[in-house]
Amino acid sequence: MCVFLQIEARSADGETLDGPYSVVLQVVDVNNNPPVFSENQYSGRVREHSPAGVPFMQAFATDADDPNTLNAQLRFSIVNQIPNPGKVFYFGINPDNAEIFITEEGTSTHLEQKYSEKKPKHPDYALIVSAEDLGGGAPNALSSTTRVNIAIIQNLWVSPGPITIRENLEEEYPMYLTTVRANDPTALYRLVQKERLSFPFTINQNGEIYVTAPLDREEKNMYILVVIAEDEQGVELEKPMEIHVRVEDENDNPPVCDEAVFEVQENEPIGNPIGVLPAHDSDEEGTLNSFLDYTLLSQTPPKPFGKMFTINQDNGEIKVANKYFQRKEVPQYVLTFSVTDGVHTTECKAIIKVIDINNEIPVFEKKDYGTHSVPELAEVGTTLLTIKATDADDPGTGSSKVEYHITAGDPHNLFAVEVNEATGEGRVYIARPLDYELQNVFNLQIDARNPEPLIEGVEYNENATTFVVIQLVDVDELPEFEADTLNVNVPENITVGTIIMTAEAKDPEGKTIKFKMEGDEHNWLELDADSGELKTKAALDREMVEQISLTIIQEAEMKVAIHLLDVNDNYPKLQKTQGFICIQDMTPLTLTAVDKDADPYGEPFTFSINRKSPNFEIKPLDGEQIFSLATVVLKKSRLTYSVTVVFNLFTVVTM
Repeated sequence: MCVFLQIEARSADGETLDGPYSVVLQVVDVNNNPPVFSENQYSGRVREHSPAGVPFMQAFATDADDPNTLNAQLRFSIVNQIPNPGKVFYFGINPDNAEIFITEEGTSTHLEQKYSEKKPKHPDYALIVSAEDLGGGAPNALSSTTRVNIAIIQNLWVSPGPITIRENLEEEYPMYLTTVRANDPTALYRLVQKERLSFPFTINQNGEIYVTAPLDREEKNMYILVVIAEDEQGVELEKPMEIHVRVEDENDNPPVCDEAVFEVQENEPIGNPIGVLPAHDSDEEGTLNSFLDYTLLSQTPPKPFGKMFTINQDNGEIKVANKYFQRKEVPQYVLTFSVTDGVHTTECKAIIKVIDINNEIPVFEKKDYGTHSVPELAEVGTTLLTIKATDADDPGTGSSKVEYHITAGDPHNLFAVEVNEATGEGRVYIARPLDYELQNVFNLQIDARNPEPLIEGVEYNENATTFVVIQLVDVDELPEFEADTLNVNVPENITVGTIIMTAEAKDPEGKTIKFKMEGDEHNWLELDADSGELKTKAALDREMVEQISLTIIQEAEMKVAIHLLDVNDNYPKLQKTQGFICIQDMTPLTLTAVDKDADPYGEPFTFSINRKSPNFEIKPLDGEQIFSLATVVLKKSRLTYSVTVVFNLFTVVTM
């Protein structure tokens, strides 16, 4: 506050001797007023199992010092919690606005109701809340405290937890499962189905959930029921609740065997594995209902011995149990097995073909397939070349079958070889995206191998290996933004020159990127072409435009939507500035006002007469103290003649 004085020196007869001089006295505020809470004690309630961080009540305090200085800047804190057995605060407070919420520690303790709601004089918790001026923490700050009483009230909207139902249950349907209850006794309930499958569940208006038919675990082993509690207008009264229903397995599926054909060489050693009998059970994996037991029942023909093979009882692996296989005498065996899960038993068969010994190696048609060029942006799956190796062993057996393996020159597994079973050729193709900047030349070594082991004394040599060079052709790749679209929220009163975002992009070629901008119709923004920083260069106005849609361009484009957040920068204005009331008619004058700001900075308004009038008063149309419409009413008049009262109305700014 400032005081302006005029000082001059005068003689005894009033003659000015010196001056006048202007003197300005500036009154500087000192911190001599402590914060004052609006209440000595506050009371609040919060439900059990409420989420952490969500405010459920608020304290208020003011400071009589200059509001434009630190003397009146308050900071709130909780200094004590009663009770506090674990020395951990279950509640937190926003230091700026004194909103109180449950902490993560409070949520993890599952705060429960201790006392009846009918006994508010027994709070579950009491908090001592402090308000400190000078922004908090200053050694000469002034402070005050208040007490906040908190009652924990029961939360009825609690999930009953996972439910287990045995499949194929023989009961009377619909069969009751569980009940849910909303905190609002008038709530209406419904179930929402997440999957597009059959949904054999229903709920009534008492919150009772039923299953309407027997369940089959092999069709679906888990259901997720989403329960909605809403009012008659369809407005949700509670957060949607998920209930997991697990279908318990029973042993209702027999083992099933797939076609099984294996090969054995004439000189196959005893103990060598031939293959695993392909059997499975549809019951729940990892339980006794799907655990299989294997038994060899018979071997046809029983030559040269009746037990040429054996099978592992637990895992179904078939092994050689004897020697002297002779392809000319017995070209194949048919084995019959019993597979059981302890309740159901299935007979399975396997064919074992006797093949010639693998005494020949594959030989490539070419030792070197030369150099092949391909653009770095070629699609995955693109064929680069075809290779071929042949094997002189018996055709159609594992001894003559050729498999191709890239064994060198491809550290990132970017290439692969696919075998044509009919021709034996190998198609070399791109298996993963290529990158010229990562590696541009590949010297591939490709080996040809048989699935059957070679006989003793025979080894793969250079004839079973070939080479090919793959050379990438560089393609100029465009820079890429890290995101194609970006949404930014900015308050309309942001300081001019503030950075509101930075465009992030990279060039695969390592080249310098230059940015430019389109769409700033009001010329409010500027973009740094080198760094991609977007700043404000003029004041923003949400009442002029709520969203700015930009396109930031280098070689590619990124769409940016800047949403202007409203601040209270417009005061309410009366729509009419003059009105008339005829005393004889006594019709009230209706007042209306408008405010360009959006909620919560616009309606509703408070109307009042600046100075108390003995003849007029303002009344709200809806009976509330804060309203959008009001009327000026003439109090009872003693006048006995007709007169018209003219009102000149004006707006008083109180933002």
